[in-house]
Amino acid sequence: LRLPRLDGFVVHAQPRTSTAGGLCVLVRSSLYSGPVSGTPSTPCCEMQQVTVGVDCGGSNAEQKLASNSITFVNCYFSRGFDQAADLFEEAVLPRRSVVLGDMNAHAPDWLEDSDTRGGGDALKLWADTEGFAVCNNTRVATRSDQQARRSGSSSPDVTFARGATVRDWAAHAALDLSDHHVVTFTVEWGTNAATAPDRPGRGSYNWAKADLPLYRKTAKKAFKKCRRLRP
Repeated sequence: LRLPRLDGFVVHAQPRTSTAGGLCVLVRSSLYSGPVSGTPSTPCCEMQQVTVGVDCGGSNAEQKLASNSITFVNCYFSRGFDQAADLFEEAVLPRRSVVLGDMNAHAPDWLEDSDTRGGGDALKLWADTEGFAVCNNTRVATRSDQQARRSGSSSPDVTFARGATVRDWAAHAALDLSDHHVVTFTVEWGTNAATAPDRPGRGSYNWAKADLPLYRKTAKKAFKKCRRLRP
C-alpha cells in the first residue's frame, strides 16, 4: 500500500488491507509523535492510537513526554458502536486522551435534534463511565445526508476528551470531496487548562430513559479494567 506523503508531516498509517482502507494520522514533523501499540482492530472496530508531544527532546525525554504529550485515538466503527463496543471497551486508553472519528453512532448528546441509534446510548454511557466529555457542538452536524436514505444532516463523527480541554470545535463543509465535514478544534492540557469542554450542550440526565442493565454491564467491565489504567 502506497502511503500518502505531505511535506512537513509525519504519516502514521494503519492499513485495513494491503491495497486500501484503514486509518491514517498526520502529525507536524516539528512535534514528537509515535504510535501506541495494543489497539484492537477488526472490520467493525478500527482504532489507531498516536501520541503527540511538544518539547519532548533532549535530556529527561521520558519525563517530558509524560507531561507534555497527549494521545489521539482515531476510530472508525463501520457498523456503529453496537458492533464495536466489546472490543473498544477492552482498549486501555491513557488518562490524557482525545478519542474521535466516524463512529456511526447517533444521539442528542452530540446533535441536539438527532434520534438515538447505532449504539449512541451505549457510546455515551461508555464516555460517562470512563470520564470522557463530549466536545461536539450539539447544534452543528458533521455529515450531510442528502444522498443517503435518511435525508437531512447527522453527526456520526464524535469527539471526546479526557484530561484536556477541547476548544473552538467546528465542522466545515468539505466542498464536494466527502459527505462528511472537516472537523477542527484546539486542544489544551496542563496546569493552566481546564478539563471541561468549551461547548454548548445538554446539562442534565433523563433518568426515565436510563438503561440500568446496560449500565451494570458497562460498570462491571470498567471495574475489572481500572487496575490496568495507565497514569
